[in-house]
Amino acid sequence: MVRLQVQNIKNVEAALKKYGVEAVKEFEEVIIDEATKMAEIAKVKAPVNDGTLQNSIQWRKETDLKYNVGTNLPYAPYVEFGTGAKVQIPKEFTQLAHNAKGKGKGSFKDGLVMIKAWCRRKGIDEKFAYIIFVNLLNRGMDAQPFMYPAYLAGKQTYRKQMKLAIKELNKRFNNG
Repeated sequence: MVRLQVQNIKNVEAALKKYGVEAVKEFEEVIIDEATKMAEIAKVKAPVNDGTLQNSIQWRKETDLKYNVGTNLPYAPYVEFGTGAKVQIPKEFTQLAHNAKGKGKGSFKDGLVMIKAWCRRKGIDEKFAYIIFVNLLNRGMDAQPFMYPAYLAGKQTYRKQMKLAIKELNKRFNNG
């Protein structure tokens, strides 16, 4: 999951002391709005197989000013970053990729069952599932980023929205 939390914490802490509960509410509104937008973008960008990945993307509150956006599906990092020689990890996601490494491992049999189901959905004869699966394991799978584009979009607007929130609090409490 991508973590969305208050940046430039010193300014935010000063605003919190100055405005108290009002500031927390204002900042939380911004974070929820941005988390919602990021989840929507990720859902649009996520590759569609049977819709499970798209439907699993969500945001959730961790603390008052910290929210997570993403999915807990064990295979999601492999879709996001690719596999084998085709892995592509953006610098900002290095820790996320490290945390996910090895967690999506199932058995060969489980993988083959999933590929057979994929073949059925795509109208491909299941007898090719084994060849397709072994090919994926040997050659890797291209990255299909969905969270990273959502993160970049959120990063662009998040800071602007937080500055506007502080400006609004200043207007409300300091008469302009």
